[in-house]
Amino acid sequence: MKLKTSGTALGLLALVAFIDYLTGFEMMFHVFYFIPVAFVAGHEGKGSTLTMAALAAVAWGLVDWADGHSYSREILRYWNAFTCFVSFVCIGWLMLQLREAVSESNRLAQAAVSDLDKLKESTVKIHELEGSFKVVCAWTNQIKDEGKWIPIEDFLARHFKMTLTPGISPEGMKKMLRRQAEE
Repeated sequence: MKLKTSGTALGLLALVAFIDYLTGFEMMFHVFYFIPVAFVAGHEGKGSTLTMAALAAVAWGLVDWADGHSYSREILRYWNAFTCFVSFVCIGWLMLQLREAVSESNRLAQAAVSDLDKLKESTVKIHELEGSFKVVCAWTNQIKDEGKWIPIEDFLARHFKMTLTPGISPEGMKKMLRRQAEE
């Protein structure tokens, strides 16, 4: 655990244990031990959360013993401490899952904002080009863009981030084969 997080969590645990001791064993207080466990789960990882759950269970057990709570069978004290530990682990695990879900949600929201910005940029670019005629040279297949003649490939790359690769259409293949046959 980080020093600041562990110090705060241990302070919370000590405060909860002290108040639990003051209230005595007749008042059910173990749910407040969730606070330091949830705090650690919100700031640290699985190992630290499990450690805090174990410390909270030990603290609860010590307070239960210090309060003089007697049981019909001593094994019940250990059973209660174990069930507290299990509940602390469950709360810690749920808080870890919640933290991960919030983190993933934030990451997805940032990605959506970025994608939306790109879409807006593309839409503006399309609207700029929409309705404007572009002159294409019939002999060189160059396009007039901002007063300069440039290859169509450069125009598409600049305005649409497209890359063209060479290929041959079925009609072009037929023409080429006819020319070769005539030669």
